[in-house]
Order: sequence, then structure tokens, then C-alpha cells
Amino acid sequence: ERRRNETEKDDDEWRKGKGNKTRADDANDDKAEDQQKPKDDEENKELAEEKFTPPIPPPSQANKIAVYHCNRAACLLHLDRNEEVINDATIALMLKPGYTKAYTRRMSGYEKMDRLDDAISDAKAALVLEPRNAQIRSNVTRLQKLNEIKMEKLKEETMGKLKDLGNSILGNFGMSLDSFKAEKDPNTGSYSISYGN
Repeated sequence: ERRRNETEKDDDEWRKGKGNKTRADDANDDKAEDQQKPKDDEENKELAEEKFTPPIPPPSQANKIAVYHCNRAACLLHLDRNEEVINDATIALMLKPGYTKAYTRRMSGYEKMDRLDDAISDAKAALVLEPRNAQIRSNVTRLQKLNEIKMEKLKEETMGKLKDLGNSILGNFGMSLDSFKAEKDPNTGSYSISYGN
């Protein structure tokens, strides 16, 4: 009851103070708030720029938390929430660095996001931890083949675009890249380019 009376008393004093304020007082208060805002914005920027480092759990809990995040990553993988899969698997690996399942789950997330270089890196890390695991070995081989196919496609696409660009420039002079022949010298490995109609 005493507490309620103090609260009511504070409320009454606040109301009285607010009632006695003039519009000029309110304007001065607004100016003071506006002057305070830039400082707050600067502080917020500084806080945003600082890198967040999560608290490190005690070792007895770290394994449990790592398993939790790894299992959650498996569930998220089936829901195609691949960015979250990668985040959870990364947390699991921070808590338990040699956790093979976390590497393979993060590998799967990377693969679904078409980040094959990262997927291969995780598959190789898992293979180092478990060299006799046939599934991981087949994943490394499969991902390397997929990456080679992707690179070959990218190379062909880039060469096609470069050829189109070259033809558009040479077209102004009545020429085409098809008129040029590149021959590789087997001894030196260098190319000689000749022009023929």
C-alpha cells in the first residue's frame, strides 16, 4: 500500500509539472532532444560497427549446444533455409571444431546455394577428420566434378561474350574474329595468330 501511494504521488507530481509547462518549455525540451539525437546516432553507429562475439559457454555445455545447432541445421536443410543452415553449422563448428556432421551439413547448405568452392572446402575438412568415410569421399569427388562443369560452362559463356564483343568492334572494319586463326606452338606453348579470308 505504501508503494502504491508513492507511485500515485509521483504520478501526481509529474502531472502537475506537465500542467505547469508552457509551450515554450515544450519547445526547449524538443530542442534538447534534437541535440541529443546526433550523439545517439553516433553511438549506435559505433556499436553497429563493433563485431559481435557471442559469450563462450562452459565446456560442459559447449558440446550440447553444438549438437543442438547441428541438429537444427539438419532440420533447416530439409526446409531449404540454406543461409540458416550455414549459420547454425558454423556456430556448431565454433563450439566443437572437429565436428564432422557440422561440416557435412554446412557443405550441403553451401551446395544448395551453389557455393561449390565453400562446399568442397568443408567436404575436404570432413574427409581429413574421417578419412575412411566413403560417403564423405564420394561427396568430395562429386562436388569437384560439379565445380569443373560449372567452371567449364562459365569459361564457355565468358569466351562467347568476349567473341561477341570482338565481333561487334571488328564489324565496324568489315572483319570478324572467325577470320583469325590461332595456332599453338607445341614446343613453347605460345600461340601465333594469323589472319585469313
